Amino acid sequence: VSTQSTWGIYMLVASTDPYIVYYHDGFLRVSMEIYDPKSKERGVHLTNTELSKDAWKKLEAKGVDTKELRDFQMWNLTKFQSYLLEKKLIKDENWLNNYLKPAFKKSFIHLIRMSKDGFYQDPRQYQLWGIDFLIDADLNVWLIECNAMPS
Repeated sequence: VSTQSTWGIYMLVASTDPYIVYYHDGFLRVSMEIYDPKSKERGVHLTNTELSKDAWKKLEAKGVDTKELRDFQMWNLTKFQSYLLEKKLIKDENWLNNYLKPAFKKSFIHLIRMSKDGFYQDPRQYQLWGIDFLIDADLNVWLIECNAMPS
């Protein structure tokens, strides 16, 4: 992808006594501008869909269809895998289940282990987390940040 992109994956901690944690695929957020690491333009690095509303408004004013914008800016896992297969960046047609989803889930395990002392221990305690990841050019998965109760 020639634009900056990050994954927004969701983790629901449904109980903290015992710990019950669920995974949800989420989506890939793509910036609205071509990526240039030397650029000083904020939009080149911006992938947050909420913060890119101004860019959406400008493009809509130029006649770009909202559905086209959403399809460009937000990809699901299957679309991403199809892109990687098409570009011959991966060969495994089950790469999502063999590599990407396990990498996300492994990060969840580490996040829970690192932060479990901060949770109130109660079977009724729950929390939704938005976990942001970056996938580099070598397809390594990197945790960027965690947000409680993501918008």
